[in-house]
Amino acid sequence: MHTRQASQIAFLFGLIALGAFYLYYAFDQFAELNFWAGYAASKGVPLPELAVIAGGVLPMVVGLSLITGVRPDIGVGALALFLISVTLFMHNFWALQGLERISELASFLKECWHAQLRADVPGHPAAVAIQSSHWVRCAERA
Repeated sequence: MHTRQASQIAFLFGLIALGAFYLYYAFDQFAELNFWAGYAASKGVPLPELAVIAGGVLPMVVGLSLITGVRPDIGVGALALFLISVTLFMHNFWALQGLERISELASFLKECWHAQLRADVPGHPAAVAIQSSHWVRCAERA
């Protein structure tokens, strides 16, 4: 097996594993709806039950997009919406004090790092969708 083929197989395995993680996360959101809705309510999230349901649907879309490779643009949009909403509502370190602030800052930075990492991986649906976006094509022409 050539190195390129091995890299492609490893990359495909990584996409499937990451997709499976998002599907598992989505399943957990639905299976533990009351727990997560209570946690979201404690963070001041409006309509916490609906937010948790959306917080399950979005990762499900991401997971299915990663595993199947279908509509990576929709998968990336769902990922961005999910990461932005979770980061802003659930990891609002700016509104906290002490150790809780430090913990939420770490989670906030982790979410930002995850988003950046996915956008930088060549061939990853996030990178493909970003690279093929209208804005990137316009910038390349300029």
